[in-house]
Amino acid sequence: MLLNSMKVVSFCHVLQGPACTQYLGDMGADVVKIEPIEGERSRRWRGAEMPGNVSGLYLCAFRNKRLLSVDLKSPEGREIVLALIDKADVVVENFRSGVMARLGLGYEDIKKRKPDIIYASGTGWGSKGPMLARESQDLIIQARTGLMSATGNQHKEAKSVGSAIIDQHAGALLAMGIVAAYVRKLTTGEGTHVEGSLFAAGFDMQTEPLTVFMSVRPGTQILNRDPHLSTWYHHAPYGVYHCSDAEMAVSTNPLEKLAEALDSDELRGIQNVHAYEEA
Repeated sequence: MLLNSMKVVSFCHVLQGPACTQYLGDMGADVVKIEPIEGERSRRWRGAEMPGNVSGLYLCAFRNKRLLSVDLKSPEGREIVLALIDKADVVVENFRSGVMARLGLGYEDIKKRKPDIIYASGTGWGSKGPMLARESQDLIIQARTGLMSATGNQHKEAKSVGSAIIDQHAGALLAMGIVAAYVRKLTTGEGTHVEGSLFAAGFDMQTEPLTVFMSVRPGTQILNRDPHLSTWYHHAPYGVYHCSDAEMAVSTNPLEKLAEALDSDELRGIQNVHAYEEA
């Protein structure tokens, strides 16, 4: 496996951090997940009903890991964890800013003990700024970064994406940063502090539309579009259409080809209409 020499100690919960460490584990890293004595809170999360009352949130992001339940507030528990860190390459955490430092397990604490450690922090809003103390969660970030507005087909009619897309993307970006830091460590012997946030991931998810929007400055009225169209920045007929017995997703296709595929005289008649303007 690609990362079978990497040893990771994870202090992660819910999805952003667990997704990150799962990606590392999938590539061969040895991941030890530290949980409270009573178990990590996502074990008890209830969304869609699961057989045996097992949390789907927990199951989706905890494969390829070994689990250790320990009381981090006890001296004995901290010593057990620190002994694991002494043999590790990477520490990953996604608690609110300041939590790990209060436990004596922040980056500066671990760096003093193990200078070559790669310490990765996944946060909601980053490590500084006015939102630092605020709650963060996938849905909140979808709203704050404008993804909901762009997903809805009318201005002021926002619609969320139907999965925890920000959490998963943030986890992937954090894993990518860890792998880059690991390459540096193997090359130079130096550790580093890797940071990622849901907020940054929410904007990164929208690189294409934001590039177009900031270049053209069309105003928010551009979000008003035919409800069949999936985005405001792709040309028609890019979207989802209701047929008599199914729904059809139409990607970027020249209108003349679509007209021939559907044998539609109506579509043939509007082949020369501007693809971004209402017919």
